[in-house]
Amino acid sequence: MSALTSEEIDAVAREIAVALCQSEPQMVSGDAGRAATVIAHTIRNNFATEQKIDDEAAAALAAMGPKTAGMDRGTLLAGLRDRIAKKHGFVL
Repeated sequence: MSALTSEEIDAVAREIAVALCQSEPQMVSGDAGRAATVIAHTIRNNFATEQKIDDEAAAALAAMGPKTAGMDRGTLLAGLRDRIAKKHGFVL
């Protein structure tokens, strides 16, 4: 998942929800608790998608095997990660 704990994600989501519900003009109407639940779910999904992209990039790099000898594996991994993210319409 992420470097954030589940409790930290929930806390950030609550802060965002309260800010949106109490803003002038009001950006979100309704229950801030429900908004926080949706925001936390969205954040968790974002981290999960990023992890899947990282895993896919690592697998693609591993599949290249000896063809990458002498190349900067960090740069290759970053390029693969960017390409895979773009393919999925995900902004890193």
